[in-house]
Amino acid sequence: MALSYHFLQSSDSAQSAPPGPKTLNALAALGIGVASLAISAAPAKAFQTTVPFNTNPSSNQTTRTFTGGFGVQATFSNASTTLLGVPKTISNNANGICIGKSGFATSACGRSTLLPNTNSILRQGTINLAFNQKLHLQGFRVGQNNMNNGSLIFSLNGNTTTYSLPTLTAGATLYTFPGGIDYTPGDTFTIQSTATNLFQTNTFYLSEIELSGGTKVPAPLPILATATAFGWSRRLRSRVRRAAAVAHS
Repeated sequence: MALSYHFLQSSDSAQSAPPGPKTLNALAALGIGVASLAISAAPAKAFQTTVPFNTNPSSNQTTRTFTGGFGVQATFSNASTTLLGVPKTISNNANGICIGKSGFATSACGRSTLLPNTNSILRQGTINLAFNQKLHLQGFRVGQNNMNNGSLIFSLNGNTTTYSLPTLTAGATLYTFPGGIDYTPGDTFTIQSTATNLFQTNTFYLSEIELSGGTKVPAPLPILATATAFGWSRRLRSRVRRAAAVAHS
């Protein structure tokens, strides 16, 4: 950057005093400010984590929030209702959170709010899931499954990803979402089980979801931006000193 030095001389060519400490400090502060801006503007570092759903077992709350790493929170609310239209409560245990229930037998999975703390014979249908930040959902693991029919359907704003329930086994297997699911707070994200069985109670529990967040940024970029800002500040101060020396010669 070319700098003009005429500000160091008055209109009648009289020599002016060299820049004082305040001027140099101001220039240094400008350089540091630019460097700080470069640092603060650097995108957040990418992360990957899981959110487990098997903590603090309960079957009598209408919403449940689970926490994973990096401040990620997942909140379930029940889209299913009782015969009176009352939202059913969320049920989770050591296997995870209950997503699906089939059959007419009573079960804590799909617990009813028709009467306080009573098991329900109503089929667990759809459950809502919301996150507290923008995320890329990668896949899920199963905690328990004895469904012999039906599908497991994940839906984001009406776009669905479907799995055959009988093929999903409990354990460490990660069932991935093809291409991943990009979630933004405010999106409508639901999970539904379509299994039906009139003669026995079958259940499906989701144990955890694996996801990632943040922005992938090559590590050298923020460092180079900061170094450039500091270098610019040093060059500017050097030019001012040389101009001052010329003014006194």
